[in-house]
Amino acid sequence: MATAERPTDDVPGARGEVHLRSRDPVEASALAARVYHEHRLTVLGDHRAFAMTLDAAWLGPITLGWLLYDTEIRVDAEPHADAYQVNLVTAGQLRGYCGSHQIAATSSTGMIFRPDRPTGFAGWRTPSLMLGIKIERHALEDALEPSPGRSASRSHSTSPAAAQPIGTSWSAPSPRASSIPSRCSASRS
Repeated sequence: MATAERPTDDVPGARGEVHLRSRDPVEASALAARVYHEHRLTVLGDHRAFAMTLDAAWLGPITLGWLLYDTEIRVDAEPHADAYQVNLVTAGQLRGYCGSHQIAATSSTGMIFRPDRPTGFAGWRTPSLMLGIKIERHALEDALEPSPGRSASRSHSTSPAAAQPIGTSWSAPSPRASSIPSRCSASRS
């Protein structure tokens, strides 16, 4: 059995990496949860073909990981108040949700999940890599707070943790990429 250990949050600039592979859905779910979030993994495709591969690295508050499932799956998670999640696929499509909002990711559209709603995604009917990016909530929100000499550039005036619409999908970097997404939607480039 492979293990995934993250450094403690009280170590500034802590970094590490993991390389995981499992053919057991229960073990795969537990290993991925130690890198990202607690979740429920459901195998929708051929159980005999199931395998998960995760290569991840983290530097301080950001985790980047390439994730691959060898058969169709669904992942469901309760709100994970500690981090924002971004999912990008290299091919195919992932269907996802944030609370009651339905969203999708393709090779030209990504999904951004806020930390304050139940989330989930399903896909991998045809295996393809997904880049999962986890950004710790305090780091993102602190970076976006106005400071002396810097004006607020958010598109809303309340805290990103406030009850706002959920997350978003995007298709290209924006010249004003300094605001936290505030709703789930699909967009294409």
